[in-house]
Amino acid sequence: MINIFLLSRRIARDIETIEYMKHATTVVPSHELFVSFGVEDTILGNKENNFYVPLPKNADYGMVMAIGYYIIGKIQKSQHHWFKENLVAYTERANKLFKTGIKPIVE
Repeated sequence: MINIFLLSRRIARDIETIEYMKHATTVVPSHELFVSFGVEDTILGNKENNFYVPLPKNADYGMVMAIGYYIIGKIQKSQHHWFKENLVAYTERANKLFKTGIKPIVE
C-alpha cells in the first residue's frame, strides 16, 4: 500500500509504504485523505477518509505510477488552483533567490 498526499503545504502530502507507516507517522489523528494502492487500508486514518484503488495482480511499477498520477490529477483538479495562481510569483522569487532564469511555462 502507498498513501499519497500532494499539493504542497496547503494540502498535506506524503507517500509512504505500509511498513513505514508503522513508525509513528500517524500518531496525531487528522482528516487527511488516505489513498491506498493495491492493499485496502483498514488501520490508518478515518474510514470515511480512506480511498482504496485496487490493482491487478500483474501491476508493475509503471502501472502504479500511471494510476497514481491519474488519481493525483483528479484530486488536484477538484481543489482550488493555488499552483496556477502562484506559479508566476514563485518563479520570480526563485529567480531572484537562486539567480536562475526559470520560466513558469516550459517552452
